[in-house]
Amino acid sequence: MTLRQTAMRAAFWGAAQKWGHHGVRLVVFTVLVRLLSPESFGLVALASVFILLGEQLVDQGFNDALVQRKHLGPAHLDAAFWAALAGGLVFSAATATAAAPLAAAFDQPRLAPVLSALAPSLLLAAVSRTQEAILRRQLAFRPIAAVGLTAVVAGGVTGLAMAFAGYGVWALVGQQLTQRLVEVPCYWWATGWRPRWRFSPRHFRQLLRFGSSVIGINLFNFGNRQMDHLLIGYFLGTTALGFYTVGYRLVRILLDLLPHALMPVVLSAFARLQSDPVRLRAGFYDATRLMALVAFPAFCGMGLVAHDMVPVLFGAKWLPSVPVLQALVPIGLLQSVAQFYPTVMKAVGRPGRALMLAGMNVTVNAVAFFVAVHWGIVAVAAAYSIRGYLLWPVSWLVLRGVTGVRLPRYLRSIAPALGATAVMALLLIGARAAAPPDADRAVLFGAGVMLGVAAYALTLCRLSPGLCRRAREMVAQRSLILKEQGHEG
Repeated sequence: MTLRQTAMRAAFWGAAQKWGHHGVRLVVFTVLVRLLSPESFGLVALASVFILLGEQLVDQGFNDALVQRKHLGPAHLDAAFWAALAGGLVFSAATATAAAPLAAAFDQPRLAPVLSALAPSLLLAAVSRTQEAILRRQLAFRPIAAVGLTAVVAGGVTGLAMAFAGYGVWALVGQQLTQRLVEVPCYWWATGWRPRWRFSPRHFRQLLRFGSSVIGINLFNFGNRQMDHLLIGYFLGTTALGFYTVGYRLVRILLDLLPHALMPVVLSAFARLQSDPVRLRAGFYDATRLMALVAFPAFCGMGLVAHDMVPVLFGAKWLPSVPVLQALVPIGLLQSVAQFYPTVMKAVGRPGRALMLAGMNVTVNAVAFFVAVHWGIVAVAAAYSIRGYLLWPVSWLVLRGVTGVRLPRYLRSIAPALGATAVMALLLIGARAAAPPDADRAVLFGAGVMLGVAAYALTLCRLSPGLCRRAREMVAQRSLILKEQGHEG
């Protein structure tokens, strides 16, 4: 197969992994939200800030380094595995030790046992990172999809069973631990690779040269995504954090289902094109166009139907999450296409530029969140969105310097999706204003979704008939991929 065909197949299975993974998680999340309190979600969200920080430190950037490196030998894999294992042991122990002091600092006594229970997940994550990187490097996203789906189903079943049994916040803890525990044997079985009992400092340093920039990027991105949770938990408490988390989680689910589903494929495919800038730019425009077509109407539509969607799916007790969700929709729109920027920079071997941008974003976020948190969770969400648009021109200029992309061509790639989304938004706003005030929320939600999909599709076909034709061809190609995979199975 050509690289384009291989990348398309990988993109299909990468998206299938994310869609299956987050589709199951969304179903489980919907049920758990109805069963558990905002305080429970806020408590686990606060503990997860420290667990996610540990995961970034455990990874050390080696996962992406193994994928990006042109020449990879067995010694590189051994070095990455043993370094990750050592990091998993150290940071698991450190997290468990720090649990009580952190709980005291946040004045949340229940945080200590929850954080201590989640600490082993860092070790579990460490022992399967190298196997996952091997599959990503090979663009073997079908087994990654199978592992991810198996683990999330197992975690979901555990979480639901514990929630129905009345375990409260421990249902969320059990869900996360089970998912990590299932991933380990599945990844080891999927690759067949086993580490040797040796460690090469020379190969470790080779990986560290690239990985050090990546871990810096990941830590800054962690700060961008988790600092708001940390400040809300500290200043406003776990109940406010629970309401913020639900609104934030809905936006993150769309980001995980859409741009993040393609990120591993983009890194692997673009790394192969790093010596062919013309093809790399063409692939970047194509990826942006595809993402805008799906993400723009999804984010905008979710924000417009949120007043009906949230109480229908989660119950009326979660209505305070609606304005949070709506305030985060603009940053979701921007990130759906801008998430490709640092990935492309890493793929062409320029992670230092992405590191600089991530540092700039986290610095501005820190100031914006610290100021906004005193006005409540909606102000924090609004600050997140405003900061993103103010700093976007800087990110674009850096990307242009690295890849040579041009703004007019970029804008043309997203223009059809933007125009069709604007028409859809106007129709949804008008229809909601004309609806009777006592109309059933479930009916309004369903009608809004159907109207939005129909309006967007019809407008897009009018604005760009050629694009719609190519979309139908892509659907046909994906159907062919499914048939081929069925025959191979």
